[in-house]
Amino acid sequence: MRASRPLPCLLSAALVSLVLGAWPSPVYAQCANQGLSAVDPWDAQAPFRQLVRLDVLDCLGGPMDPTPIATTTRETLDVPPDETDRFRPAVEAALEALSAHAATQLQTFEHDVFRELSQQLGLTRSLLGTGQSPALPAAWDLDAGRLFVVTLPLQSHVDTSCASPGNTCRAAFETVREVLRIARLARVGLETSETLVMRQHLLETDRRATSWDEYFSTARSQYLWELLLNGAVMGDSRQEVGGVRRGFRSVPHGQWLLLHPNVAFEYAEAEPDGDRFAGTVLLDLVGYNRWRWNRDGSMGFALGASLIVAASDHAVHNDVGWGVMVHLNHRWSAGVVFGDTPTYVVSGDVAQLWTRVSNIRRRRMMTGN
Repeated sequence: MRASRPLPCLLSAALVSLVLGAWPSPVYAQCANQGLSAVDPWDAQAPFRQLVRLDVLDCLGGPMDPTPIATTTRETLDVPPDETDRFRPAVEAALEALSAHAATQLQTFEHDVFRELSQQLGLTRSLLGTGQSPALPAAWDLDAGRLFVVTLPLQSHVDTSCASPGNTCRAAFETVREVLRIARLARVGLETSETLVMRQHLLETDRRATSWDEYFSTARSQYLWELLLNGAVMGDSRQEVGGVRRGFRSVPHGQWLLLHPNVAFEYAEAEPDGDRFAGTVLLDLVGYNRWRWNRDGSMGFALGASLIVAASDHAVHNDVGWGVMVHLNHRWSAGVVFGDTPTYVVSGDVAQLWTRVSNIRRRRMMTGN
């Protein structure tokens, strides 16, 4: 039996891999030759279809595009996901470079479509994050043979110019090829920009959802009429895009109390021994409770006050008196009731036990609809 010879085998395998790896793939070969084909009759008879084919193969502004502007744009937009502060500057830089490239193509091809492209790219850069066209990826899509951002109907321009072979056909082909490349790169940049916007919207939506849960579970209890009042004065802070408001409303920093019944313990020093501590019924005539929001959406410390009316069965004092109450961190309240002599009341937000907010009412307050 002959001994195995691992070293020559490994060298042979490495050589084969090197040769195969260096050999251009069929797709890359098609992308490298982006001119109008004079060999393939199918392409020669349908020049615009050949351009669409190059676009589908990612040869025009896609990952397989070997041109310097495509390579530079992809490198500019290559931002790590955890460095969101670099997304917008990267997109702005890419759009600015594309606008300069379009101006260069204007000198090369002397066609007004490149002037339009340069202007639209500048407008796109100024409208980033607004959701308005042309700062939308869809505005740069090829649809029915044309782009929404330019007045030139691309397909008819190529088809008309290529009714017969010649320099006019080749100039139209190369012009539209560059237009499609610029459009694809602009779309890639806007998709990168949308990634940042979507993340920001997601973070803001999560924060607002947390705050709304806190509002309904931690803030002082609210009866239906108080929910209606607080919803009415809240306003609509949602972002408006195209006449449509999206997401949740900002959660308020406070709530109004109106005709809010509650129960409390009352201390009346002038009452006989054994009757100085007694239960009483309270009514918050009008009041306001305010708090701060933490950065994670949770509710911070709250402080409020209200004008109250208290009613109880007294031997010495008047049974009904008015006063003021201070509310501490949503749950506890302390106040003074003025009558013949002052009495003191302390209560918790026990109305939480019997006041519940329906899902319909929650949705209406959160979205304004």
